[in-house]
Amino acid sequence: MDITAIIDLGSNTFHLLIVELDHKRNRFNTLFKSREYVKLASEGKSYIDSEAWMRAMQCLKNFCDQIEKNKATRVIAIGTAMLRKASNAAEFILAVKQSYAISIQVIDGVQEAQYIFQGVRYAVPDKFINNSIIIDIGGGSVECIVVVNGKPIQIESFPIGIAILKNQYHHSEPIQPDEIRLLENHLESTLGSLVSLLESYHIDTLIGCSGTFEVLFENFGEYSSQYSALDIMNSLRFIQEITSLNYQERLEHPAVPNSRADLIVVALLLIKWFLEKSAIQHLIYSPYALKEGVIEDFLVEKT
Repeated sequence: MDITAIIDLGSNTFHLLIVELDHKRNRFNTLFKSREYVKLASEGKSYIDSEAWMRAMQCLKNFCDQIEKNKATRVIAIGTAMLRKASNAAEFILAVKQSYAISIQVIDGVQEAQYIFQGVRYAVPDKFINNSIIIDIGGGSVECIVVVNGKPIQIESFPIGIAILKNQYHHSEPIQPDEIRLLENHLESTLGSLVSLLESYHIDTLIGCSGTFEVLFENFGEYSSQYSALDIMNSLRFIQEITSLNYQERLEHPAVPNSRADLIVVALLLIKWFLEKSAIQHLIYSPYALKEGVIEDFLVEKT
């Protein structure tokens, strides 16, 4: 059996996916998956502080236990935004290697977005992907892939992850109108040219991966085999409701996971900005992203 474990060391969340590769059908069977909110980019910092370091090492120990239990024959560990920029990233990577014999491959933003595109293709039908923008909102960066006639024409990674946005713009509870205005101005200056590109190609579908899009899915998703359509108006009403709450109210809200209560406001405002600034008519949730995209490299190499 070809059993592969993929570890995605995100700026906010660490993910583990263990799969059995089916090379004959160019597919995979999921054996185990898990995630832990490590918050490596705590408070938007550019270094890994001691508490985040300890959370990360404990998480990786838990992951190693599962990797051994599932008898994985290959382990792929991918580092993204925080490990690209943290001043002590090299020390962290060395510590992981020494403690767990895991070699972390730090990829750039473009490669990260390419993996996300590959992963989404496993979950979402071509009729939605063919003319779309795919967005993955991470703690340290936001990856955007513009797809026209089934092919990505623009792949970009923006350093506006939600840990960074919260640190810069969300200081009050609840967030105040002037903070929202400053956040939106920043998004306009950073992403305005991307929205213009969507307009020029008449892109009307937004595909969101994991993270905060999963919260929308859990509340408004229309279930399908591997993906879900999200109602835009219900999503916007939900965004308005949640972003008006203070932190304690968000913790107590049944629709908001406690682990996301601190960062969800800026993430929802980012989604709202995209929906209001572009001509998006279809909002799709993809449960697959980077981890599943990495798998394609190992399926293809043996076919």
